[in-house]
Amino acid sequence: MTQARIDEIHILVVRGNLSSQSTIIDWLRLAGVVIVAVSNVQEALEQLAAQKFDLVFIDAQMSMADRFAAIHQIRARKEFAEQTIIAISDQLSLESRDLCLAAGMDDLILDPVDLNAMYQIIAKWLPDKLDLRTGNSKETDKVMAEPASAELPPIDMKVLYQMFHQNTALVHKFGLKFIEVASSTLAEMQVARANRDLSALNHLGHKLKSSAKAIGALSFADLCENLEKTNTINNWADAELLLIKIEVVLAQISQQLKQEFNDENG
Repeated sequence: MTQARIDEIHILVVRGNLSSQSTIIDWLRLAGVVIVAVSNVQEALEQLAAQKFDLVFIDAQMSMADRFAAIHQIRARKEFAEQTIIAISDQLSLESRDLCLAAGMDDLILDPVDLNAMYQIIAKWLPDKLDLRTGNSKETDKVMAEPASAELPPIDMKVLYQMFHQNTALVHKFGLKFIEVASSTLAEMQVARANRDLSALNHLGHKLKSSAKAIGALSFADLCENLEKTNTINNWADAELLLIKIEVVLAQISQQLKQEFNDENG
């Protein structure tokens, strides 16, 4: 098969808050992308002057006005006029797209970012560096040969292997990273539960939903999405029940990945 040469890609991310967690940056780093994150346009200009970047992402954490100011200052420098710049936006309406493109951005991607969508954007702008075509491999054959079960496993491993183009090492790394992030988020959920803070639970459920969908943990993603909705109807009883289920399914995911990795090493 043709492997994705993502270790050759350098991306600059301009974010308003470097202390906040960004799962998508963790994912791309695991996959071999070189990521440099800065918090303002001045730092971005310094980095662009110091080294070459294949892409620049302007994060949705920045206000629209700040994003437009950043793009204007970058484009004002003659040496950066052809730099590919992509906005990460919390809305993908035709109006917001037109505004971003008119301001000088090359493309737009929706926040929260899905890893597959990110790969597609990279493939679109860097076709010589990222080939998303899939092919046969031992890992693919193994997954496809597994008999269908009446009870679906917590993670659809086909999705996880396809995400990383059948690269077993990256599947292992990302699987462990997902468990680490999800466990940390679950601990935050328990704090929010103790504080009876439905708003915080809403945010944390939203935070985990996209990453769970990306790896094929659809039942887990559904639980997170339902938790996200409890704040809208102020339903604390449902939130309590969902937290119990989330903890159980996360344990099942951990067990499934542990078994998967042990089988491959055996």
